[in-house]
Amino acid sequence: GRFPETVLRFLPLLQMIRFIRVDRQLSSWKILQEIISTHHEELTITIVIGFMFLITGSYLVYIAETPEDQSLYDGPYKSMADSMWFSIITMTTIGFGDLYPKTFIAKMVTTTVCYLGVAFWCLPAGIIGSGLAIKVQEQKRDEAVSRLIPAAANVIRNWWRLRCAYQGNRFVATWKFYRLMQRRVDRHILPVFAQHMDSASPITKLPISSSFDMSLFRRNHIGSTRKTQQDDIRKKSVKSIDDLPKRYVTAIKIIRILKYSCACRKFHRAKHPVNLNEVVHENTQMTNRLSAILNDIQRRLDLTLGTKKPAPHLVVEEKRQISLSARIEAVEHVAIRFESKLNYLERLALNLSENH
Repeated sequence: GRFPETVLRFLPLLQMIRFIRVDRQLSSWKILQEIISTHHEELTITIVIGFMFLITGSYLVYIAETPEDQSLYDGPYKSMADSMWFSIITMTTIGFGDLYPKTFIAKMVTTTVCYLGVAFWCLPAGIIGSGLAIKVQEQKRDEAVSRLIPAAANVIRNWWRLRCAYQGNRFVATWKFYRLMQRRVDRHILPVFAQHMDSASPITKLPISSSFDMSLFRRNHIGSTRKTQQDDIRKKSVKSIDDLPKRYVTAIKIIRILKYSCACRKFHRAKHPVNLNEVVHENTQMTNRLSAILNDIQRRLDLTLGTKKPAPHLVVEEKRQISLSARIEAVEHVAIRFESKLNYLERLALNLSENH
C-alpha cells in the first residue's frame, strides 16, 4: 500500500513546466510553426539528402570494414546497425571513441560522407534562421502599415473637413454644433465614487464681508451673459454660414487648418519613423564636418598670426614669410624705400631750381 518512491523522484521535473509561463500566448512557437510550414519543401529536401548521405556512408563503411567471411571478423562493426550508429554519432558529434574505422578506404569514406553530411545537416538551421529574419521584417512592415493607416485616414478626414469649411453653404454639417459623448464609466466604480463623495468633508460657508468687491460681480455677470449668448447660439438651428457670427466662422477655419497640419505631421512621423542608427550616423558626420571646419579655421588663424603650429614641414624662414607680421614688415620696407626715393627727387628738384 505504499506509494512508489520512484514516482516521487520524478515529481521535481514537473516544475520545469513553470517555464511555459514565460511565453503565455506561445507566440514564439507559433512563429516557428509558420516558418516551418512556409519552408517545408526546402527542409524536407535537405533532410532527405542528409539521410541519403547517412545511409550511403554507413553501408560503404560497413562494406569496407567487414570481410567477405563474417566468421573471421571480430571488429566493432558486427552489423549494419553498428555502422549506422557510427555514422550518426560522427555526423552529429565528434564521436565517442567506441567505434572507429581501421582501413584506409573506410577512413576516406567516413571523411567524405561526414563533410557532405554536416554541410547538408546545417542547411535546415540556415533556412530556419533566414525564415525567422523574413518573418521579423514582415512583422515590422505590418506594424508600420498598422500605424500608417489610421494616420492616413486622419489626414483624409481633416483635409475633407478643411475643404468643406471653404465651400460656403454647400456643406451645412460643417457649421452645426455637436456635443462630444462622455466616456462610459464602469458601474462598479460609481458606488465607490459616490461613497467617497459622501465621506468627503462638506464645504464650509464663508461669511460675506461688508466690503464686497463689485468688480468680481461685474466679471461674473459678464461671464454669465456670454454663457447665455453661447447657449442661445448652440440652441439656434444652424442652416447656413450666415447663421453664425463671423468670429465663429474664423475660429472654425483656423481649427480646421491646425487639425489638418497636425494630422499631416503625424502621418509624416508614422511614414518615416525615427531610426536611432541613422541619427547616430548623421551626428557622427556632423561632428566630423564641424571638426574639419574648426581645424581649417585654426590653420588659417595660425597662418595669419604667424604662430609655430601651422605647416610643420616648412622651415622657420618660410613660416615667417607667410605670416601677417612678415607681410606688414615687407609693406613697411617698401614704404621706406618709396619715401627715400621721394626725398631724393625733392633734393634733385631743389638743386635744379638753384642752378637756374
